Amino acid sequence: MNRDRREISITVLHWVLGIALIFGSWLEASHAREAMHMTRGVPAAALAHAGPPAWLRMMIAVSELFAAVAFLIPATVRLGALALLAVLGLATLVHLVHGWNPLSLVAYMAAVFVVYAHQGGGRGGEGGGAFGWPFDDK
Repeated sequence: MNRDRREISITVLHWVLGIALIFGSWLEASHAREAMHMTRGVPAAALAHAGPPAWLRMMIAVSELFAAVAFLIPATVRLGALALLAVLGLATLVHLVHGWNPLSLVAYMAAVFVVYAHQGGGRGGEGGGAFGWPFDDK
């Protein structure tokens, strides 16, 4: 695969991933908001088996939303990617604690890492990725 195709494929991955994360976090935030209103006044013991508390879901969703927006801004791609890795890692832990399948979150994290590595995060710089891996065929 030549460099132009690689650049285009990473750019498409970057934008599709960023938009999907924004949309998903917006939906989760709206669902958490509904849950907060529906459970107002309900004792915490009654909600113990209902999954994570709505405030935690809201906090993760809003953090993911801001990180995903930063991920799409050219000047803050690397910062947004690192923030997304942290937020998605926390969401993965929440899924594991509640016995839910976190594989989609792990796939998102892998895709975010690909974009981060391609942006030259770390010591790679101009011709390489996060760990100095070259992206050109020499």
